[in-house]
Amino acid sequence: MSSGCSVPSAFNFCLSCDIDIPVSVKLEGLQGCLPVLRPGGAADGFFSESVAVFVVAELISGDERIGLTAFSNYADCSLGGAIWKNPWLTFCVKYRDLGPDSRLAFSLWQVVISGSWSLVGGCTLPLFNRRGQLHTGLQRLHIWEGLGPCVQTPTTTPGRIPKPTTSEVERLESLLARFDVDSSSSSPWMNALAFQTLARFQAEDAEKWVGRHELRLNVFLPIFKYPV
Repeated sequence: MSSGCSVPSAFNFCLSCDIDIPVSVKLEGLQGCLPVLRPGGAADGFFSESVAVFVVAELISGDERIGLTAFSNYADCSLGGAIWKNPWLTFCVKYRDLGPDSRLAFSLWQVVISGSWSLVGGCTLPLFNRRGQLHTGLQRLHIWEGLGPCVQTPTTTPGRIPKPTTSEVERLESLLARFDVDSSSSSPWMNALAFQTLARFQAEDAEKWVGRHELRLNVFLPIFKYPV
C-alpha cells in the first residue's frame, strides 16, 4: 500500500581502497603559445615544428614522491599549443594505495632547434577534493612559467585556480562526462546535439588560445561508474 510519499533513490558510491587498478592520467593537450615561440623568442620566425614539448608527471603523497616518474612522448608545438599522439600516462601506484593528500605534479619541458631542452613551467593537481572525493574528468590546469611544480602543502603552483564563473564549455563537458558513464541517462539524439554544441564551444575556446601568452595543460582523469 502506497503512503503517497516518494522514496528517495539510493546513492551509490565506492571507496578508493577498493579500486585495484593503477593510477592513470590522459594528456588532452597544451593550449597557448610557448615563450620560445612568442615574438622575440629563440624560435621566433622558424617553423613551429622546430619546437617540441614533453610532460613529466609524478605522484606525491605528503612531501614525498611515490612510485616511478611518468614521461610523455614528444609533441610538436605550434602557436596554438600541442597534442600528444600517445596521451595516456600510467603509474605503478594503484588507487587503493592513495592517501587523502595525494596529488599529481606536472612539469612541462621544451626541446628547441639546437636540441637542448629546458623547463617551461609546472603545476600540481590534488587527486581528492576537500570532501575526500576523487577528482574525475577534464581538468584545465594553469602552467606556472619558469617554475617547477611545488610539492609542498599548500602549494605555490596550483593547477586549479578559482574562477568567479564557469564557462559554457566547462559546464557542458562536465554534464556529458556524467552521462557517458551511464549511457541510459540520455538518448542518442540528445547526445548528438550535445556533442555538436560542445564541439562548437571547444573550437571557439581553442581559437582564443592561439598565440596567447599563457599556457594551459588539459588533462583527463578517469571517470568511474560511481563517485569515489
